[in-house]
Amino acid sequence: MAFDRAKTLRAAEKFLELGKIPAAIKEYCKIVADDPDDFTTLNMLGDLQVRVGDKEVAISSFARIAEHFHKQDFALKAIAMYKKIDRLRPHDPEIAYTSQTPTRERTRRRRPWRSCAKSPTSMYKIRTFESSSPMHTLRKE
Repeated sequence: MAFDRAKTLRAAEKFLELGKIPAAIKEYCKIVADDPDDFTTLNMLGDLQVRVGDKEVAISSFARIAEHFHKQDFALKAIAMYKKIDRLRPHDPEIAYTSQTPTRERTRRRRPWRSCAKSPTSMYKIRTFESSSPMHTLRKE
């Protein structure tokens, strides 16, 4: 028998409406087991696990989502996931370092000139004001 995702999702939402979070977690686990790349459901599952008090399982869910976003070059989304993890496990040096990695890599790709000795702005100097020319002009060195 094929897995009916829509039916399982409806059941999970119904359990949530009734306040039966552990039952909803079981249903969301079925969905994630069937489609491991469903990161929206995995995020919902992590949020529910936090509500129940199972922080370590929620952290592993959020870390998996953050790694996916990091690999897909969605740095801001990855950082948002790392912030969720940081709220659950504050002052963890591994999470602090990992959460800054996407930003560092993105900055390095966008500004390759930072590694050069001369930046683009230092290649130009403003010419001194001349009485004959009211405009400042740029000259390249």
